[in-house]
Amino acid sequence: MILIIEGPDLSGKTTIISKLGKTIKDGFVIKNLYKPSYPKDKKIWNQYLKILNFHLENPDILIILDRFYPSQEIYSYLRGEDEFRCKDALDIENLIICKHDHLCIYLNTTKNDLYRRYRVRGDEHIKGSDIDKIKNRYDNFYESTKLNKIRLNSKWKNSIERIIAKLK
Repeated sequence: MILIIEGPDLSGKTTIISKLGKTIKDGFVIKNLYKPSYPKDKKIWNQYLKILNFHLENPDILIILDRFYPSQEIYSYLRGEDEFRCKDALDIENLIICKHDHLCIYLNTTKNDLYRRYRVRGDEHIKGSDIDKIKNRYDNFYESTKLNKIRLNSKWKNSIERIIAKLK
């Protein structure tokens, strides 16, 4: 299974992945696969394909991804581009849907919580003024993707249990 953890910066991806790592012992996490500040580069798409090919060769291994191709799309405007639902992303999505057991988990943190966390922690990749746009782009992605998906709110109550139930 490929488990894709997505959500805006400050949404709690690291927290949920840490909790999953303590609960699920037979998977492995690939962290920091993509950061919003990375320049556009075809290498990232090749990296995505390598992970998918590895999974095809090892389908019994649970791979937990801290961000994946959706982040490439969501944050593309920070590079002066707008790749939302671009061909590369749709090709990757179709490959996942056709050949991989998968689940995309969208951490649906409220804008108020994102702003509060930004004021407390800051972020090296985004400005506070980016939060609305990023949140809206994630919401649009969630509505348009054909991936198997669940949306979790930022309260985390029963989140790990919901994820484990979906993995069975």
